Amino acid sequence: WNLRKCAAMCFEDLACVLRGDFFAAVLPIVQARIHSSENQQQKQQLPGWKIEESCILCLGKIAKGCGDQLATLFDSILPILGNKTSHPNPYVRSIACWSLGAYAPWICTFESYFPHVLAYLLERVHDGDAYVKVAACAALGNLIDEAEQLENHFHQILNCIMCAFEKCPEPLLPKLYDPLTSLFENVGEGVGEGAGEKGKALVAQLLPLLLSKLGSLEDEDVVELSPLFACLAAVLAHGSLFSVLKEKPISQPLFEKTMRVMKGCLERGLEETEDSEMLYDCLSLLCGLTCGLKQDVLPILQSANNPPFGALLFDCMKNDVSGVRQNSFSLIGDLVKHTPQFFASVWGELIKILVDNLQIAYPIVCNNAAWALVAVAQSLSSHFDPYLTPILENFVFLIDYDDIQPTLSASLTLALGHLCSATPSGMASKFDVFLENWCENISKATDSEEKEVSFQGVCTAIRVNPSPVYGCLEPLVRSFYEYREEASEEIAGEMRAVLQGLIGGAPSNWEQMMREQQASPEVVQFLKEVCT
Repeated sequence: WNLRKCAAMCFEDLACVLRGDFFAAVLPIVQARIHSSENQQQKQQLPGWKIEESCILCLGKIAKGCGDQLATLFDSILPILGNKTSHPNPYVRSIACWSLGAYAPWICTFESYFPHVLAYLLERVHDGDAYVKVAACAALGNLIDEAEQLENHFHQILNCIMCAFEKCPEPLLPKLYDPLTSLFENVGEGVGEGAGEKGKALVAQLLPLLLSKLGSLEDEDVVELSPLFACLAAVLAHGSLFSVLKEKPISQPLFEKTMRVMKGCLERGLEETEDSEMLYDCLSLLCGLTCGLKQDVLPILQSANNPPFGALLFDCMKNDVSGVRQNSFSLIGDLVKHTPQFFASVWGELIKILVDNLQIAYPIVCNNAAWALVAVAQSLSSHFDPYLTPILENFVFLIDYDDIQPTLSASLTLALGHLCSATPSGMASKFDVFLENWCENISKATDSEEKEVSFQGVCTAIRVNPSPVYGCLEPLVRSFYEYREEASEEIAGEMRAVLQGLIGGAPSNWEQMMREQQASPEVVQFLKEVCT
């Protein structure tokens, strides 16, 4: 720490606390000093650029606390920052890029500003100064992370980054991998839809370029390998674009390289943080390779024998480092979806490991294990039924746990509905274990697509075995009532049919049942309207 850093931190803290009042006091001073520094620069007085640089730093530092206020002045502020990215002094160019990156969340909400800021940053990615290039890449990554629709800019960004590869010094290459990773993660399936022929042609050139960089690195160079593996993972997930990916001469060596790196990390015992992070990235890369190749990945997995891929994967699932287990369970979900036959002889062992990791202490690990179990259930269907009791007991215990993260509780509740879709008969026989719990918690889920699947699954299971449902009729009707405005027309019709079937087959007066279960008047009225 030095005086400059301390002052900048104080500036940021004051902006976060005082917000509008601080902004009103600071902005006139900053604007005046920027203009005075320009006059000094014209008079060839050396301190001029230092004043400019410090003023731009101040503008960036108030972003967190005063971004909303400054966004109203973007018409005048952004051109100033944009022009400073071309300043003769590299320190000014660098801090201007950084400051633009700080305002990425606000810039991305204005369609008119985004293309101009993107152009400023893409130009600086090619800057001859290392500090400027690093700042531009970081700011570009921020902008990409915050943007919602990048398909129309995909070719422009990818072309710029690929051109920068040719001139970028080796030590700075990881800085280019970061925005490239963000680009593919942001665009997702839109890569295929919005890239266009030029974009697809660039992508076809990109993969061999990245693999060439990978081939130049030793297996032990984990610091250099880690960001490249993360980048490859994001790119490989869109394998439908890469006919070249399905050629064994490329995919096989990539897999073998990944296996060697994983083996080395595990043999070193993950004593170094770099090894743990490298292993995370290896597992992510295998996720990307699996999603890209789908069923074609199976012969590649089966080709490994020193050690076999399955042995290495199970070592990762049993590893003491939670992040390694977390990523290994993500990979399990993808592998089970695309190559279930790979696990034909080890389903029982796999399920036991996943159930053992349904623990509140590691929320992300728990979440990934739960959804891996959903993938297994979808693959095994009714053959999954013998494992349901311990799984459901764990799910219900976790969902009801007082200190559980709300997002984990919601995710597990959604997963219950997905299990109903996977094995409706088995889940219907366990309604007494989980249905009331699902009804009480499904309203907390926010993922609309997954929520619809969860409701659909529960409706399917109820049709199979409606008898146990009457014991929690009120919670079920209430959950349908609360979901009625969100539900698609198809699901609304399915819920209506389920409720009509329940009331039509009720063993006693349903209104009496609802009163005994303390149903609210709104819920009772909803049920009456559905059934008339």
